[in-house]
Amino acid sequence: MEFKLLRIHCNDLLEKLISCRPVRILTGSSFNRSTSLKASGRLGRPLRYTVEMLGLLLLIAPVFSEPTALSIPEPQYFSPPFSDKPSRLAAGPDGRIWVSIPSKSAVGAFDPTTNATEEYLVPEGMKPGKLLPIQDKVLFLLANRDMLGVLVQGSTHTLVVKLPHQPYDIAPSPSGFWLSLPDSEEIFLFRADNLTSLDSITVAVAYGEDVICQTEENLWAITRDYRSVAVVNVKKKETSLIALPERAYGLTPYSDESVWLISSEGNLMHLSASGEIHKYPLPTGASASSHMVADRHIGVWYCDSARGRIGFQDQKGLEELPLTGVRPTSPSASPDGYLWFIDDVGGKLGRVRISAPTSDGEPSTTTMTTQVSTTSSPQDVDGSNPLLLVQIALAMVLLVAVLAALLRRRPSHRGRGKHR
Repeated sequence: MEFKLLRIHCNDLLEKLISCRPVRILTGSSFNRSTSLKASGRLGRPLRYTVEMLGLLLLIAPVFSEPTALSIPEPQYFSPPFSDKPSRLAAGPDGRIWVSIPSKSAVGAFDPTTNATEEYLVPEGMKPGKLLPIQDKVLFLLANRDMLGVLVQGSTHTLVVKLPHQPYDIAPSPSGFWLSLPDSEEIFLFRADNLTSLDSITVAVAYGEDVICQTEENLWAITRDYRSVAVVNVKKKETSLIALPERAYGLTPYSDESVWLISSEGNLMHLSASGEIHKYPLPTGASASSHMVADRHIGVWYCDSARGRIGFQDQKGLEELPLTGVRPTSPSASPDGYLWFIDDVGGKLGRVRISAPTSDGEPSTTTMTTQVSTTSSPQDVDGSNPLLLVQIALAMVLLVAVLAALLRRRPSHRGRGKHR
């Protein structure tokens, strides 16, 4: 928590009732019990008690006004014996962790419950990239190829599907999965069971990964100039463009038909289908990876490999967990409530508990808390600080109480003057 030092200086009017020495109030999670508002002897006992009680309320205001901070647990690490360092990671619906190993033209799988590790070779010279475990398959992009890699679980061989142009991004859909083909300015919808095309939408989509995603009703795509987002109603086939204040990348679907993005100027942005944008600046020097993980109805998780941190942002504030000697990248959420990532330095896999598992095995939306060192900047949606508002309100009540006492004393002084 950030401590704030407030000084109350008495003006000429209040000097008649309160000592003119400045009063120092230290606000925070703890305070000096000896600190109090000292009233002069001219204050009546009830008023003096009122002043001191209001001063005490000013001191303990943070305890009641500051929201409970999220705390990120320390990670647990695994070192699967892959043939080389993985570059992308995706958690499968069965709990297995899938990775791409482009230097070895391979796709790897790790089971954290049994520590079993497997590798599957792709055709020689092909370098797998972003992965999508879906149904009984694992789909993966291939660098500089107009193909899609396919691994049917239970098989020992990978397949490739020929496409009219190179796919640059892949994203899940309730009907299957989307592939972006920027060279033809199209986004194709495929079935997951037989890999047949269901639909196509014409959008000048950007090149790169993490530029398309789907919420329940809409397909979202960052356009080629990276300065706007196309929002396509999948059922009505209606497309609208939302201009962005900054160049952005890293689309991540969120609840209530909205998405998260990362801007080139170092901001996280929350964007609704109506075009409402909220910006949340990241710390100086931060470099969040383009792939983020949305925590349902709460916020978004990201990996900052440049500063070696895992971060969480919601509408109330930012939390970060520094990792010693680790550069996290490629985060992905598993069904049992963990955030998985790759350590870009040592190649090991890490996981952090981000939600509490329920009795049916599905993760709940309540984030677990463990006391660790974090940075916090609690704010509400419109950017105001609730702690400061409470302190201002209590200070005004204190001032009104003192002024009222002063005004009650003035008639008695006049009366004594007339009597003399």
